[in-house]
Amino acid sequence: MAGVVPTLASKVLGFQDFIKILTTELTTQDPFAPFQTEDFINQVTSMQTFQTISSLSETLKNFENSSKIGFATSLIGKMVAIKADDGSTISGIVEGIVLEDNQIKIVVNNQLYDLEKVVAVTNVGGAMGQEEIKI
Repeated sequence: MAGVVPTLASKVLGFQDFIKILTTELTTQDPFAPFQTEDFINQVTSMQTFQTISSLSETLKNFENSSKIGFATSLIGKMVAIKADDGSTISGIVEGIVLEDNQIKIVVNNQLYDLEKVVAVTNVGGAMGQEEIKI
């Protein structure tokens, strides 16, 4: 096909891809120039490092999401100030939280707002009275 330029899909190599490459190297090596032990150890070490970093990254993502959900849950029943897209400030009591498109949203005045838009939190009622916390 003239004029068509093929493109490669971008893909991050995973653990299984690394094993396939290593297996291919081992099965196709030259018998007169065998795989060097040092090279093999370096590749195995690289594989272990990659696997550890991937696992740590996933753990940190889960921790971040858990922290955000915990914070959002702690806002339920509190008065918040939210910076709207038009620059105005909206105030109201947080009625609940919703997970939408992997984003945590709070429900204020029956409307959904991004958690990141909260600029102040005020405790309402109770023995402590009102206490404003700026974010």
